[in-house]
Parts: sequence; structure tokens; C-alpha cells
Amino acid sequence: MNGVGWLDVLINFFYEWKIAAAILSVVVLCTAGIFALGRMRMLGIGLIIGGIVLGGVFMNIERFVTISQNTTNNYQQPAPNRDNPFNRG
Repeated sequence: MNGVGWLDVLINFFYEWKIAAAILSVVVLCTAGIFALGRMRMLGIGLIIGGIVLGGVFMNIERFVTISQNTTNNYQQPAPNRDNPFNRG
């Protein structure tokens, strides 16, 4: 399939917003973990650690998924890994 599709736009958009996704995941999960510490100590600790790990994964997402690094002006470009975004197979 040639041309630009919604998958290309989503992959390119995700790369641009990886910092916001990392910050949001750390804030939300760590806040939930802090509130859970009072009643369910292990769940709270797990949420805090999970939030930090997920934030790190979002910040280094290009190590796990090969994504296009186009700028905002180039969203309408085909992603190089459109057919196999997770490099499987």
C-alpha cells in the first residue's frame, strides 16, 4: 500500500508527544501509588515503581519500537516501518 494512512500519522504523532506521555504516566501512577500506600502498601509501592518504569519506557520508546522521527511539519509522510511496526517476523 503506497501513500500516507492513519497509521503513519499516529506513529509520527506519538514520537512528538513521548515526553508528555512519560510525564503524564509518572504523575498519574505515582500519585495513585502514594494514595494507595495508606491501605495497600504493596500495591502502592508497585504503582510507584511501575510509574517510573513506564515513564522510562516512554522516554526511550525508539529503543523498543522503531518509529518515524518526522517533525510536526512532516506528519503527512509515510512511516518507514508501516508494514511491520514492531519488527516482528
